[in-house]
Amino acid sequence: MKPEQLSGITDKFGPGVSILYGTFISLTLAILYERQRDIQNEVAVEASLLALITRNLLNILRCDKALSIEAGQSSADQIRILAKGSRGSELLAIMYSDPYARMLEIIEEREYMLMERRSGDLGGEGVAIASCRQILEDLFKIRADRLSDESLALPPTHFLIMTILTLFILLGYAII
Repeated sequence: MKPEQLSGITDKFGPGVSILYGTFISLTLAILYERQRDIQNEVAVEASLLALITRNLLNILRCDKALSIEAGQSSADQIRILAKGSRGSELLAIMYSDPYARMLEIIEEREYMLMERRSGDLGGEGVAIASCRQILEDLFKIRADRLSDESLALPPTHFLIMTILTLFILLGYAII
């Protein structure tokens, strides 16, 4: 191949691949940034609701030290998972001892104790217990959304295409 033909090919080929490469990189970064932002928002909402449920549980259980400690430990376990756990370790924790399920069990136990003592009338604590149930329902949904977002990833073919485009650009500069 004559040098003039090769130069013509690289002059036309290089800019096209460079534009495609830049678009692909910016798209990749936008997708990854949006995913990270969504996960951070979900964690912030989950942490806020976790603080609220902990406060409500400790208020409801202030007369029962054992249940208060168990509720506090459940909250601490979830905080530890949120702060430094991986998605895999959280899924294992959910399978073996879900902190939110333990909180729900504590609420049900307290509700049962109150119903026995008061002949089925929960009084003012019934409203607090209903509030805790609603917060836990929201926490279950938010955690499911967060774990789903954490599992999303770009397909391997995306990175294969990016690698091929990188090689084309390097090849184009090597030929020039």
